[in-house]
Amino acid sequence: MGHFVSQDKIYISESDVSTSVPEEGVEWIAIKPKLSLGDRENLGNALVRVAGPDTDELSAEVRAGSMLAVMLDLAIVDWYLVGENGNPVRFRKARIRELDQDSPLVDKVLAEVSKRNPTLGANAGSPGSES
Repeated sequence: MGHFVSQDKIYISESDVSTSVPEEGVEWIAIKPKLSLGDRENLGNALVRVAGPDTDELSAEVRAGSMLAVMLDLAIVDWYLVGENGNPVRFRKARIRELDQDSPLVDKVLAEVSKRNPTLGANAGSPGSES
């Protein structure tokens, strides 16, 4: 086992999880095999903000509702998805937050990210996930 997180992509389709690109025409989302130390730092920083010391009091803001979106933003690296018009939707990081968490494919991605990053906690996957 190395000391760095692999840069190989994991391809997730509704029927498979693989290191190979699914056959043409099959929708898929590619993720990192595991979140790196820096990714986890970014996740933590996005979820908890501490204010101070310009006042006499420190305050903390916990943004737990952002966890799934931030986790997917850090994990997803590519996709082949088809839009409502039947045309492929080009991958852009900004579009990740537009994904429907009720989609079976997105749910499967959330479950796979949680499975590959068990120390994120038991509640990291979506409510319907088999983690």
